[in-house]
Amino acid sequence: MALQSSGQISLNDIHVEAGGSSGSLCEINDSDIRGLISKSSGAQMAFNEWYGASSSITATLRQGSTSSTSFTLSGLSSSATTLIAGVYFWHEDVYGQGSAPVPSVNGNNMTRDVYRHATFSNETQYISFYRYYIGTSTSVTMGRSGAPTGGWNSQGMGIWECTGNISASSTSTAGSYYASSISMSANAGDVVFVGAAHNWSAPSDISNLDSQQGAGQHKFGVDMKSSSGSVTYSTSQTVGGLAAVRYTP
Repeated sequence: MALQSSGQISLNDIHVEAGGSSGSLCEINDSDIRGLISKSSGAQMAFNEWYGASSSITATLRQGSTSSTSFTLSGLSSSATTLIAGVYFWHEDVYGQGSAPVPSVNGNNMTRDVYRHATFSNETQYISFYRYYIGTSTSVTMGRSGAPTGGWNSQGMGIWECTGNISASSTSTAGSYYASSISMSANAGDVVFVGAAHNWSAPSDISNLDSQQGAGQHKFGVDMKSSSGSVTYSTSQTVGGLAAVRYTP
């Protein structure tokens, strides 16, 4: 479980989160303790930097892919939490493509971590992942700006709740237009999100994911890493390509 996001925090609290035994000897410069916030040996550190820190990340789907532009997420964890949004958009350019959707939390735009934009003939596709730290809020209002303008289009957004105040460590995209696999290296305790964009039919499942969901012409999924190493995520041939992002505690 992630450390608290406010109030008094002790070195023992931090040590336990890092995997140590409660009450055992430790120092703030120990590698496991500073590793929770990615600090180098001897770096200046303050206890409030460990607010929301976690030794591993869990990801829970809170909203399956939806085309709604405004909705409420409630019943979220009261522990430190980051929301991840997978966003998909496809449009026939011959009708005017509009603008790529941008998700928001309580009126604040989320941070985009990876972005795959593909064009082919008269089609445009976007697939991306966004992040926003909500602290201990248990209810938020999700929004999405940007929309296609006329003609044929398809769009969707899925939301995951992740433990802690996490950050994007590495990203990858695949396919100048067509692609069927993408690889990502990660450590135990990280999570990797993968998205695939198709055209006229829903994509097949993406391999090596713990869970996935999607609608229409896209799928999003998550791999909660229990071991370190590189993994290749595969699906049937995509039209809009694939995007992946690795998040670290």
